[in-house]
Amino acid sequence: MSLEAIPREKILEVIQRLGPVQPLDVKRALGTGDLMLIGAILAEMTANNILFTSHTKRGGSPFYYTTQDSLENIAQYLGEKDKRTYDLLKERGVLKEDELEPLTRVSLKNIPDFSRWFEHEGAGHWHYFLLSEEEVMELLQGSPETVEEVAEPVQETLVEEETPAKVTAPKEKPTLHGDLEEQVAGFIKHHSGKMKELNVMKENAQLTCKMEQEGTYGKKTTLIYAVNRKTLPEKLVWTILLEAKGSGLPLLVLNTHDFPKTLAKKFSSIPNVWFEKL
Repeated sequence: MSLEAIPREKILEVIQRLGPVQPLDVKRALGTGDLMLIGAILAEMTANNILFTSHTKRGGSPFYYTTQDSLENIAQYLGEKDKRTYDLLKERGVLKEDELEPLTRVSLKNIPDFSRWFEHEGAGHWHYFLLSEEEVMELLQGSPETVEEVAEPVQETLVEEETPAKVTAPKEKPTLHGDLEEQVAGFIKHHSGKMKELNVMKENAQLTCKMEQEGTYGKKTTLIYAVNRKTLPEKLVWTILLEAKGSGLPLLVLNTHDFPKTLAKKFSSIPNVWFEKL
């Protein structure tokens, strides 16, 4: 039986209806098909960036999916410790790394499908993968419950000292706009895409975001790592590449300067990684 025996559209319909699947799930949904053949088709669609594979596994095998928002369906297959970490992260939204137990830090790295690492005010944090940048910033600035618990005693003390400005002055949101961001936004717009989950790691020097585009088989998401520097250490690219692989996303590295030929050559054998000058 050839790979053309089962239409890709049928498999996509199954995944869009059920969420992340394994070959056996597809076979049951279609009511026919050979498991090896279905597995080969899923692998082929993944190689063509139509599907992505999860880090989370069931029976030692990953799941195939089309959109990240469907990954919540497979959180049930996490190990006991990782599931507790997942529940904590989902409940709180954002976790500060230096306030966590060592085992929880390790666990967060073990669930890249659901956790996203970022820096804020010089400290490392993790946020739940479905939160937008705006939602993350709101949590960092403090939820209404947190403000209510802290504000009353602080305000009472400050009123006595007649320094209300310290209470009423809102926490300024970090500036996320700069030349690099504008260039990346222009690049994405030129490629008929939308910018998602912007994370400015260093103002006008280093950022990550996701480029969402409409494709033949639905939305296609690419992780972008953009820098503004003459030299780009290989270890920085590897760090972002591991994040992309953990999320099942292709990686596009952008730079305002020319890339060293040796750098691009080192990654030439790795699929779904591209380098391009802005």
